[in-house]
Amino acid sequence: MTDKKKFTPKCLYGTRAAGFTATGFLVPCCWVDCLEGWNDEQLKKFYDKKLHIDNNEVEEIFESETWTDWFDMLKNNPENAPKLCKRYCTIELDKYVTRKREIVND
Repeated sequence: MTDKKKFTPKCLYGTRAAGFTATGFLVPCCWVDCLEGWNDEQLKKFYDKKLHIDNNEVEEIFESETWTDWFDMLKNNPENAPKLCKRYCTIELDKYVTRKREIVND
C-alpha cells in the first residue's frame, strides 16, 4: 500500500456540520473548539465578539467576511488550512480501497 493522503475539509463538503460553542460562537466544526483552535491565527477569528450569536442572526454570521474567507481559502488554497483541520480532515486514500483477486482457469 502507498502512503497517499488527501485533505478533504468536511465542513466544505457537507459531511460535518458547523459547531455551536458553549460560549455562543459558530465555528466550522466542533473539533476546532479547543485550546489549539482558540490559539490558531485563522481559527480564532471565529471567536470575535462581533460574530457572537447575541449580536447576529445565524445567517449573518455565515455570510460574514470571516466565513466567506474561510470557505474561499479551503476551496482555492487548501494548503493554507490550519494544522488542526488537516489532522481531522485528511483521509488515507488507500484505506478504503479493497482488492479482490479472482483466478480464472488456473
